[in-house]
Amino acid sequence: MRTVPQQPSLRPVFIPHERSCEYFEMDRLLVQCPEAVAAAEGDLLAGVGNPETGCPGMTAEQVIRVYLVRRQNGFGYDALGARCA
Repeated sequence: MRTVPQQPSLRPVFIPHERSCEYFEMDRLLVQCPEAVAAAEGDLLAGVGNPETGCPGMTAEQVIRVYLVRRQNGFGYDALGARCA
């Protein structure tokens, strides 16, 4: 008889990390304030000739999240890169 592995839940799962509550709150605020993401996207694309070309990078939402994590924890870019890798 074939066995099927249990599917992971689609509901948010609590992650036992020292900063998980902060990350969930960050997510809640970004969902409630989509204009912040739109403003960040506008800033990131300002002066770009054709935003549809070039190397794909991070989304505006990812940029905001990384910025907030960096500022909250006082990480430099090297430390942030090491923690995200």
